[in-house]
Formats: sequence, C-alpha cells, structure tokens
Amino acid sequence: MTRAAWWLAAAAGLTLLGYMGRDKIGSFMINDNEALGNKNVQAFLRAIRAGESSQDAAAYNMLVYGGTFADMSTHPRVYKPIPGSTLKTSAAGAYQITYSTWKWLHLLAGVDDFTPASQDKMAVAYLRKLGALADIVAGDYAAAIEKCAPVWESITVPKLKARIDLAYVKYGGAQA
Repeated sequence: MTRAAWWLAAAAGLTLLGYMGRDKIGSFMINDNEALGNKNVQAFLRAIRAGESSQDAAAYNMLVYGGTFADMSTHPRVYKPIPGSTLKTSAAGAYQITYSTWKWLHLLAGVDDFTPASQDKMAVAYLRKLGALADIVAGDYAAAIEKCAPVWESITVPKLKARIDLAYVKYGGAQA
C-alpha cells in the first residue's frame, strides 16, 4: 500500500488492520486473492448478487433501478433518484457499489477500474472490512449475513432472503 493510499484510508476512518489485506482464519492467514478462490467466498458473493443484481455476466454492468453502463475504466457515477425520496444513489455493478464507496474501496482492494474482476476484489475487501470474511471462510453464514446487512440491505429483505440463501447453497457454500 502506498503512503498516499494509507492516509486516504485513515481519513476515511478505516483501520490499518483492514488495509493489511490478510485475515487469520483458524491457524492460517488468507489474503484477498486467496479468498476469491475459496468456495464459501465465491458462494457468498453469488448470494449478494442474488439480492443486488443478477447471476449472469450482465450483473457487472447494471445500474441501480435499471439500465446499464459500458465504460468499466472507473465507477460510472450515474446518479438515479431513490423512489419515494428526494435522494439519489449511484449504486452500480454486481454488488451495487456507490461512487462514494468506490472512492475509498478501490484503494483498499488495490484496483483502479470497475471491471468484473475489480468488482469482485472490492467486494472481498469490503467483506474483510466488515469483519465477515473469516466467518464466510469458516462457514458461519448467519454471522456473515448479520455483519453485511448494513451494507447490502437486500440480504435481509424477507421476500429476497430465500433467493439469497438458495444462491449460497447452489454455488457451493457450506455452513458450519
């Protein structure tokens, strides 16, 4: 991590340990790239997508409330009104990452674009920041869901919960 990235992260209120990019899982350490190869992590990412976007490749190009974007060199920064509110959101991609989140999360994940691989890396970095990555690797699905709910609210919406749980199992997620 560069010094500038560390200072930006500190300004965003992120802990130094969150930026180390390694978690102790049981008796071993796991980094974000290793986590992306873990079956439970892959299944959990699919579960998030079940509530936030879709399971196909088009998920990575989705804008919130419909529409798509093509330029993946950076976050699309398209702001759409939130129904029933005067607020707008810029959520985009498979994990519906907002532009304000992307500004610090891409540094945490060590990526500088919004490609599918980068979106997956950012999602894993966010799972680590939330303290959920170790739970996911260990198969503690319920604990991970609880930790991720403030970020990905769809995972606790009752009418989506069954679809999300099913996606976790369908894509090979194990529960302890």
